[in-house]
Amino acid sequence: MRAKGYTIVPLELYFIGGRAKLEIALARGKQDWDKRQALREAQDRREAAGPWPPPTAVGAEPDRRPPSGLRPPPPAGGHQRSWT
Repeated sequence: MRAKGYTIVPLELYFIGGRAKLEIALARGKQDWDKRQALREAQDRREAAGPWPPPTAVGAEPDRRPPSGLRPPPPAGGHQRSWT
């Protein structure tokens, strides 16, 4: 099958009795005017959300904590701790 502007999209993948079954759909891409409208709506949402990161208050001390997910350094004295 050959058609300009269409895409085959996989929806579901099943494994039945040692065989694979793929459920597909035929999709059509967006028109140029539709893309412009989607971009405009995304930009409107970003503008409504305000600036990011939010500005700090005047005279407020910035947050100097390390980002979450970092582990603290190992304890001194050679004792190894298990970080799980």
